[in-house]
Amino acid sequence: ERKTQHSMRYSSVILAVSSCIRVAQIRYRTNPFMLEPQPSAPDQLYGLLLQSAIQAQLSYHNEFKNEVRARWLESFLGHEHLKVQRVSDRGGGRLLYRGLSDGLRYSWTEYLRTMLQGKPEKYTCRYKVGTPDTIGTAFGGEAAAAQAGIGGEAPAWAAASASRAANPYLKKETPTYREFSELVEPRRVAQGLMSICRQLAREWETDLQVVREEG
Repeated sequence: ERKTQHSMRYSSVILAVSSCIRVAQIRYRTNPFMLEPQPSAPDQLYGLLLQSAIQAQLSYHNEFKNEVRARWLESFLGHEHLKVQRVSDRGGGRLLYRGLSDGLRYSWTEYLRTMLQGKPEKYTCRYKVGTPDTIGTAFGGEAAAAQAGIGGEAPAWAAASASRAANPYLKKETPTYREFSELVEPRRVAQGLMSICRQLAREWETDLQVVREEG
């Protein structure tokens, strides 16, 4: 019975948070300082919700291999500890921080308010053509292990690769590089985070309702 009462209380609190986030999304367009918490919900819950939204967004960036946006979001107001490690060529990755409190270095209102007032930032990226993405592959695993000295032996391909690199008669191709620009708009990032917050709040509410029904 106590478990059911707690789930009902938490469900109603999360519903209030979801409603507050929705109102904040509407208000922020005219005045970012109108972001205010719902009195019936603790600030820790807002913080956990925003922390989860940030990590979800980082997972999306990993899935689409958008390293620029992922690094920007991690570094915003010093939240590198929320980094989501990319371990596969598909999927979101692995959470490095799983704490349920103190995940945010600032209050949720201060975090979003600062982001909403941020100016667009443009980054120019340069990469070498032909660089393979070895994350999550056997090649990537062997290469990382060999560089780290794990396993005691170099992989089979290491000797042949070193031989080719040292052969002066093999033609050395001039590497080709390409550049592209990435524009990060903090206001749009904040809007996306608030949308994720609302989605997560609805999911949490549904889960708690299931807990209540199952007793």
